[in-house]
Amino acid sequence: MKKILQVVGALGVGGDTVAIMNMAKSLDKNEFQMDFLSYECYANKHFVDTYRKDGGHVFLLSADVRRMGFFKSFYLTYKFLKRHKYDIVHVHTSFQSAIILCAAYLAGVKSRICHSHTTMIQRPLPKFLKDIYLPISRMLIRCLATKCVACGLEAGRFLFGEHKFTVLYNGIDLNTFYPPANDDENNILTEYDIKGKIIIGQVGNIKPMKNQVFSIQICSNLQKPYEMFFIGDGIQKDVLSEECRNNPHIHFLGLRNDVGTLLRKFDVLLLPSLPGEGLPVTAIEAQACGCNCIMSESITKEADLGIGLAYYAKLNDVNDWITHISKRPNIDSDVILSAINNKGFNRELSNLKWTKIYYEN
Repeated sequence: MKKILQVVGALGVGGDTVAIMNMAKSLDKNEFQMDFLSYECYANKHFVDTYRKDGGHVFLLSADVRRMGFFKSFYLTYKFLKRHKYDIVHVHTSFQSAIILCAAYLAGVKSRICHSHTTMIQRPLPKFLKDIYLPISRMLIRCLATKCVACGLEAGRFLFGEHKFTVLYNGIDLNTFYPPANDDENNILTEYDIKGKIIIGQVGNIKPMKNQVFSIQICSNLQKPYEMFFIGDGIQKDVLSEECRNNPHIHFLGLRNDVGTLLRKFDVLLLPSLPGEGLPVTAIEAQACGCNCIMSESITKEADLGIGLAYYAKLNDVNDWITHISKRPNIDSDVILSAINNKGFNRELSNLKWTKIYYEN
């Protein structure tokens, strides 16, 4: 049996964890054991407890390199890998991956995979780190990773430059997010007054990067009747919901397990993400449901399935967004399915491509 260690900075919080767990469903449990290494200060406790309860192994270091420093981070990671003897280490921590890969190399891990999920650094960095740390980290990643992969072309070019990498799109579950809405489906929004209104949605972690503040600003400038639904949880949820408590047309629904059904009821999905977002799988899921998407120009063009359901707008132009909020276009379901398959977003196909890397290493 091969042992795989997935190294995730904020385990159970972002789309990287979702992609890993979706892929894991395709792994033969008799051939692979998949463990996680993350950081206690960032990991989602509920995810960690649930994974452990189901028999999985999650190991937590107290903090990442930003909090404990390069040498301590390297030493603790090396010590851990030396003790646990993994066949494959798959790292999802952007430029911090260099430290993990270095520790894995010296600990004798033969297969070292580096996975890029973003298109830019998402926090301010001192000039020293930009000019010295990032170039050195990129060089170490190129030298020490036995395989470089990315969730999209732009994410790969960001972390690996001109170095060879493989694109592994985060595929979607067609049973959940396809086909588009039909009149027979139960309307789960019946408790809200949505008749004759534009139904707007945003799905994702409620945090500054996802820019829900901008969506609220759009709503405050809309002249048409609307209902706005935020799906997800995050550090800004309580603050934003409190700010919007006097607006009866804005709703925070929290975490949901029926996102596909909701997307089929939305007329439009807003994705006003700030720079660094990369390729949000929510955009693909929405288009698969026949939902119109308006996205910030920060999001890679790979998120457009090319079937008339995606529009890129400027974050400094609220009117540009408002102009394109309209009722959903009527796109034939066969056209949508063909685009999903041709672009490589069918989860079954993308999972096969991902797991093939583990079988070959």
